[in-house]
Amino acid sequence: MTGLLACCILSATCRAQFYPTDPIVPESRLPVLLAALRNAETGTPERNRALIDLANLYYNKPRKRFEDLDKAIAYARAAVSVRHTRQESHDGQRATKLLALAAIDKQDFPSAENLLRQLYGQYKLDLQLRLAYAYCEADKDLKDADWAKAIALAQSAIRGSIGLHDAVRETQARQIVALVHAKQQSPAAERELLDIVARFKKAKSRFYQTTYVAMSEYCFLIGDQSRAMYYSIEAVKTMKATKDSSMAGDIYTNHAMMWTDNDEYRKGVAYIDLAIAHYTQRAGRYNLSHPLFLFDTEYIYGKTGNYEDDLRRMKVLLANAPPQTTQDRIYQTVIMARIYRRMKRYDQSEQLYKRAYAISKKSGVNVFRTTAGLAQVFVDSKQYAKARPLLYEELAFPKTFFNNGSLRHLHYMAYLNDSATGNYFDAIKHLSVYSDISHHDLTQSREREVQRLRIAFEAQQKEDEIKIKNQNIRLLSQNAKIQEERLRNANLTMVMSFFLATFLVVVSVLIFSKYRQKARNSHEIEHKNTIITEKNMILEHLLHEKEWLLKEVHHRVKNNLHTIICLLESQASYLGNEALKALETSQNRIYAMSLIHQKLYQSDDIRSVDMKGYFTEFLLFLSETFDASNRVRIIQDIAPVKLPATQAIPIALIVNESVTNAFKHAFPGKLEGIVRISLLQQDGEISLTIEDNGIGWDESDYNPQNSLGIQLMRGLSEDMGAGICFENQSGTRISLTLRTDLSEEQETRSSLFA
Repeated sequence: MTGLLACCILSATCRAQFYPTDPIVPESRLPVLLAALRNAETGTPERNRALIDLANLYYNKPRKRFEDLDKAIAYARAAVSVRHTRQESHDGQRATKLLALAAIDKQDFPSAENLLRQLYGQYKLDLQLRLAYAYCEADKDLKDADWAKAIALAQSAIRGSIGLHDAVRETQARQIVALVHAKQQSPAAERELLDIVARFKKAKSRFYQTTYVAMSEYCFLIGDQSRAMYYSIEAVKTMKATKDSSMAGDIYTNHAMMWTDNDEYRKGVAYIDLAIAHYTQRAGRYNLSHPLFLFDTEYIYGKTGNYEDDLRRMKVLLANAPPQTTQDRIYQTVIMARIYRRMKRYDQSEQLYKRAYAISKKSGVNVFRTTAGLAQVFVDSKQYAKARPLLYEELAFPKTFFNNGSLRHLHYMAYLNDSATGNYFDAIKHLSVYSDISHHDLTQSREREVQRLRIAFEAQQKEDEIKIKNQNIRLLSQNAKIQEERLRNANLTMVMSFFLATFLVVVSVLIFSKYRQKARNSHEIEHKNTIITEKNMILEHLLHEKEWLLKEVHHRVKNNLHTIICLLESQASYLGNEALKALETSQNRIYAMSLIHQKLYQSDDIRSVDMKGYFTEFLLFLSETFDASNRVRIIQDIAPVKLPATQAIPIALIVNESVTNAFKHAFPGKLEGIVRISLLQQDGEISLTIEDNGIGWDESDYNPQNSLGIQLMRGLSEDMGAGICFENQSGTRISLTLRTDLSEEQETRSSLFA
């Protein structure tokens, strides 16, 4: 049964970083965090962060005791309750995720799935990956349903990671799918896992060290122990090369199993002791309370043959890890039963195995493991009649529970048992199956070795052929170059001899001619450069004066418009209500144009206006003018667009008319509402939208000819060559579309606003 036990043990050693983990809060910070919790006021961010850090601290304690996890849940739940009274925050998401992680470690997967609905973004992806891995690794007899859930969660995480452009999380999700395929012994699993390694390297992630552990497990399950050892060594080498020992416990546990199953028991013990040392500092996906880790450890100690030392060591480990679940009790009972069986203390072993078998049957947990153990002790103690039904019960389990080695051992035990009880026909059948599996394993092993040698030989042969071809090509190329060089030198010698004398004569004549021409040209160039320099200085002076004159013009226009506003304000005190309203409307229009000129002379760029800054100031002026900021809110979505005055002034006037109409007519009485102004630029086109959620207008009384504002907006739009649209649905919406690539003729037509 050695192969069967090794198979079951190894399935748990591939605990790895298949999902993201947060930084661990060290236990040394516990007094500081408790003091912060006492001193911080309820509901403050400081108290909330202290609660989350305490939940992190207790969740990450190395032994994963339920009392620590319960404290983590209590602190995380307190932090989540604070979040419910505030806006959604990263702290709240961290607390919810910690609450779900603690539930998973307590085997409460449904609670974690319910919390998944409260998370978003990377926090949701992290929990999906953790849940997927938990279902993948769940230690149950019937695994198909859990594996299906693992794949569904991982595929959902793949889609979410692609949406967030998160290559590392996407690779981790794909890795879980590959791990499920490896556990199902799919032929494509190794290729999938190698692709995962390549993806991690491309994303510059070091998580692929644990992918090597997964490949080691897969190769062991299919019976290829040499490749299993190779990948385990690669995992250790990668861990040391990256100097990342966060998963050292898991990696050394797997490595210990590889050495043990290759009959290197001393090395197996040395590496499992290394794993224990790392687990005392930090839990991986294994910890010192985990039943499967304890089961693995006893298997390795027991293989040395020093059963008394095995018993002593395991009593210490089990004393520090009291059982917390039914599964824990079953595993710890089986561990002690297996030690006594090795020591040939069959009565004690049988009693413990029966106790574990009864608990398994009652709870439906680990029935396969307890059945196999009890059958083994009955066979070893020669109680064949009791062993036979258990062996056949074990044979009834699905084939996914076995690898070739464990299945071969089971048929061999059945053969021995049936022979001893006189069931010779069944014994012959089991012996035949045992022989077939042994022959198949031997054949497979030979074929793999022959294939490996053939590939290596062919690769070496091709490499040698390529080297010889390259050498021949280099020699031929060198000879051809030598011949070409000789021919070229001979021709050059002949040509050079003829042209050298001619060249010297021609060069002498040309040098003298060029000298005289250069002297004449030099004098002319100097004279022209002097003239050009003087003209450039005059032009620069004129350009500078023009820019200042333009700024002065804009400044004076702005001052004149402001003077007009002041005169209108003085006149307003002598006018009636309707005239006063008309005067105020004119003031707003004048201010809109005045502000454009102000922006132009205040800017270094006197040709264009920054519309985002302009609208921020102008809309604030309108809001203050109508004293409506308490009930009418202005929402701006203004792109950083720069427009010439020929377009800026008409757009400003259109916005003034639209917002003024909204303040005056859209929200009668004390009605509250929103006015949205959007100015966007895309593909050479500017779109302006002014909309409100007010009462709109009465379609039956609506006559655009009676509205000066609407006529003004239409006229301004036509002058710019823009299209304008008025809509009356759940408020008023005015849309304008304008192309920014105006022709010179269109700009000239709009020059009245310059």
